[in-house]
Amino acid sequence: MKLINISLAIALFSLLQACGVAIHSSGSHDSPPDYISYKIYEVYSNNRTEFIYSDCINLDNFSDDEGTVHIDTPYVGEDLVMKWDHFGGDITFTFEDNFTFLYAASYDTYYFRDGGFQRFDISTGFHDYRITLDGPYCL
Repeated sequence: MKLINISLAIALFSLLQACGVAIHSSGSHDSPPDYISYKIYEVYSNNRTEFIYSDCINLDNFSDDEGTVHIDTPYVGEDLVMKWDHFGGDITFTFEDNFTFLYAASYDTYYFRDGGFQRFDISTGFHDYRITLDGPYCL
């Protein structure tokens, strides 16, 4: 019975194609994924990491064109600030502590759309952090 159903499906598919009917997949890979997944960890002196926070930046959503993540720690307050600005096909990440600018990096968004990965080790006056950026999926 299963073989008959498969044979009928193949015959119907061939008949529709012969009549000029185009058949397209509606799967999730029709449009490219357009996300940057980021994860923030605290790094200790023995190189052990502790997960702090993760989220995604949707490169096709205008409300995600700029954003800020604040990492607050006891006794310090705002210890790390990560900002991003997505404009004209480029995305810039800026890292600051509560006193000064620490680091910035810019990328063409296609770097992440094509599966790019980036890791930053950022030291503030009080803590060490590891930030990973990963495209193209929201993980």
